[in-house]
Order: sequence, then C-alpha cells, then structure tokens
Amino acid sequence: MKCSVVIFDLDETLVVEYASVKAAFERACLPAVEKHGLDAVRLAEALRKHGRELWHSAPTFPWCNRMGISSWESLSGDLGGDGEELAAVRRWMADSRFRPTAWRGALAELGHDDEPLASHLAEHLVEVRGQFHELFPEARQVLDLLGGRRRLGLLTNGAPRIQRGKTAALDLDRYFEAVVVSAEVGCGKPDARVFALTLERLGVAAADAVMVGDSLERDIAGAAGAGLRSVWVNRRGETIAGDALPDAVITNLAELPNLLE
Repeated sequence: MKCSVVIFDLDETLVVEYASVKAAFERACLPAVEKHGLDAVRLAEALRKHGRELWHSAPTFPWCNRMGISSWESLSGDLGGDGEELAAVRRWMADSRFRPTAWRGALAELGHDDEPLASHLAEHLVEVRGQFHELFPEARQVLDLLGGRRRLGLLTNGAPRIQRGKTAALDLDRYFEAVVVSAEVGCGKPDARVFALTLERLGVAAADAVMVGDSLERDIAGAAGAGLRSVWVNRRGETIAGDALPDAVITNLAELPNLLE
C-alpha cells in the first residue's frame, strides 16, 4: 500500500485508553477503600455509570459527542481550552457539580452517602489519571521506523488539553508534522471536513495518504468518506460491520511498516 503520508489515530491505536482508564479509576478509589472498606472495582464501575448518565443528560452532550469527548474524560481530564463550546461545557460542569455528584452517586450506590469524600475523590481522580498514560508496546518502534520513511500526522477526537497532554507525556509530538484535535477545530471524525483539514495542514492529497485507526465508524468509514485509504487496527478480533470497509486489516501496529511497503 504505497503512500507518502500516514495519519494515525491516537486512542486505542497508539495509546492504551480503555485499560488505562480502568486502572486509573480503580486507583483513584483507594481512599474510599481505606475509609469505608469498599471494593475499588465495584466503585469504579458505579462511578463510570453515574458519570455516563449525568454526562448524557447535559445540554452540551451533543457537541461533546461529535467531538468525541467521553464521560470518563470529563470525569478525569482537563477540559480547558479556547472556544465557546468548551466554555459552555465547563459552565455546565461547575453549575451541576458534575464530578462530585457522580462520585456521590457511586458511593451511595455502594451504601455510603459521603459528600466530603466525593468532593475529595473528584479532585483526586484528575491527579491520578495523568499517571496512567501508556503506549502500546510496539507503537514507538513503529513510529521510529516509519518516521524515517514517511511523513506522519495525527488526527484525534477529544478535548485539546486531554489529547495534547497524552502526546506530551508520551513524547509523541516529535513524530508528527501536524496534530489535529477535534475540539480545537470544531469538527471530529468521521466528518470529512476534519480529514480535509488534516490533509491541508500536511499539504498532501487524499490519494497520497493512509489513515490508521481502531474505529470502523470514525477512522475507517470517515477516511473513506474523505477519499483516503485506511488500515484498520483490529486488536480485539472484531468483525467488519456496516459499510466501513478498510483497505487493509492488521492486529498489531508492528505489521504496518511491511504493509506500507
């Protein structure tokens, strides 16, 4: 699959997301384990459930959903940044006491109504989450190899400070000529406009670029809609569904360099 530019997705493509979130949430629950003897796994699950319910009820949810800002990111990450939409999200979070309310609901579900602890845990999770950024084992070697052969870009959905915090913590920025974050530019995958913007910033035509990502809907179908070829990183052995047809499928990024040759 010949190309001059490779555009990577970030979460679950280069960066471990779901397992890292789970580990961070469970670690953040330790003060409740110590105080009330609660089970960290159950409390973390309850927190994600209550956070998701509150997040989906917010008037700002439709925009966040288009940008790919998830409920677990809103519970644990920095949603700072420019733009009226992000400012509206922050206002809603402050007015609703979103984070402490989610924690209080989770604690109550496990039998403890402890508002002071909920407020403490809401701040504690934000501190803990930053300690759990992790690359997939093969990712850096692949980036090192491809960086000498191809021009590289990064296209990720999410909140600016959260996503750029990951790339900074993991020393990824040096690999990419362009980094595009959905909430910075006002549109996210699978919208063809965000692919077009990424291509424009890289100064390359769609025919000369390949999108590499784990999401059939956002990365693969989105790339096809914008005229790019795509490589699906299918680590979990999922089946192709719908109209999202990748040009190639790999189960590990280590397969990518040979594929591109």
